[in-house]
Amino acid sequence: MSKWTWVRDEGQELWMNGFYETKEAAICDGRDEIQVENKEFELENREKFYIGKCDKYIPGPPNADLILEQMWDRMNDEFQPDIVEDFMNEISVKDDRLLQRKLEKAWNEWMEETQNYPNFYKIIEVEEVNVYPDGPGQQKGDKNEEMS
Repeated sequence: MSKWTWVRDEGQELWMNGFYETKEAAICDGRDEIQVENKEFELENREKFYIGKCDKYIPGPPNADLILEQMWDRMNDEFQPDIVEDFMNEISVKDDRLLQRKLEKAWNEWMEETQNYPNFYKIIEVEEVNVYPDGPGQQKGDKNEEMS
């Protein structure tokens, strides 16, 4: 299940306000924290913030073509380029695809076995949220009534 988080500014690159099991929990925490900041610090009366879903980043497998190119470079350092080129030209598209499938299988097994997953994530499904859902600068229950 994906987690949710929130951030004060839309263009902010780092979203570091915790993880929440639900969208509603992220909204609630964001509202609470920003309302307190607005009240206590009187910096600016922030009226909106952003929530987003954390999408775990899983890097893809090594690329067969890049590995073959690195191999070609190393062989060129040790042998005459004509010999190496003949060998590389004999690698068929079918063989290249086979190498890619084997790399993917080995990569996925290694990732699963070692649990070496990155601890960062992509933010998806970004939404703007009003700090004061009952109106600008208003907390739930606040009323600005004129006295007559």
